[in-house]
Amino acid sequence: MNVFYNPAFKSDRVEIGGMKVSNDLQAALTSDWLGAGLGLTAYDPGVRVGGMLHSVLADSTLHERAARQRPELFVDTGLPTLLKAMSALGAQLSRVRVCIAGGGQLLNAPAASVPGKGMMAAAVLALGQQGLTVEGQHAATDGDCRLILDVATGEVRAQMSGQDGVMVLWKTSTVS
Repeated sequence: MNVFYNPAFKSDRVEIGGMKVSNDLQAALTSDWLGAGLGLTAYDPGVRVGGMLHSVLADSTLHERAARQRPELFVDTGLPTLLKAMSALGAQLSRVRVCIAGGGQLLNAPAASVPGKGMMAAAVLALGQQGLTVEGQHAATDGDCRLILDVATGEVRAQMSGQDGVMVLWKTSTVS
């Protein structure tokens, strides 16, 4: 049975426009509902360090002051911030595995006004600039989703709004 939340874990919620990293093997990083935003998980299976970013906008270019104060709000500034925090816990960029999800359509919003439009592309671009690729993804184009990252195993699961099951975006067979 696919389970989104395991009560044995210490759930550590990543709020909208936030970021968390952990090496606590009893922890699970869990996003809020992503909506039109983007959830990004990063995991180094070599040292079991995981991180999650919940960005609301793709590009910080027009929001330099906000990006300096809260880089996690943006994909382009949040990703380097996340990777730096993971490195402080011993993660090595060459081993990091990344999953992305989100970019959902807001109800009754005209397509041109949707903040999530282009979030996946922005994430792929930002990852490429860091020498990383996407291992698993879910574009929530017709609904909402949230993510969970099991820090002990690196497994990343997505739960879709209104559904009981989950989708496994990534898991490793190398972590014991």
